[in-house]
Amino acid sequence: MKCASASAVMFLTMMFLGAPVWADTDDDGNQLLRACKQALKDIPVPPTNSEEAASLTLGTWCRGFLTGLVDMNSLYQGMLLGETHGFFCFPKAGLDSDQATRIVVKYLESNPEQLHNSRRTLAVKALAAVFPCEKSQP
Repeated sequence: MKCASASAVMFLTMMFLGAPVWADTDDDGNQLLRACKQALKDIPVPPTNSEEAASLTLGTWCRGFLTGLVDMNSLYQGMLLGETHGFFCFPKAGLDSDQATRIVVKYLESNPEQLHNSRRTLAVKALAAVFPCEKSQP
């Protein structure tokens, strides 16, 4: 019994160490632009065909990605940096996901030479261009 448990632990350890935790080959602005354009389409829920389902999935991924990015920035501001510091600073009224998505799509379409860069970097640049944080005075 003890030998079987040790073998199982070793097998699971080797599987987890040998497999990438996050395999992402499309980590660029091209993928982000495709997904966020889908988020702005008026797609019925539930979708009526496989094309609509694929569009809905991509659009939902975009909104989730941007929500995570905004939440991360808010966490940094609230716990570490202060309200006027961060990657970007939204107005007090906040920002809805449609507006954030439109800002990112506009930035990506206006800067096609940057689409090979990381989607994380590009999304932060897009939001920071519209909502920069105040610079602290020395």
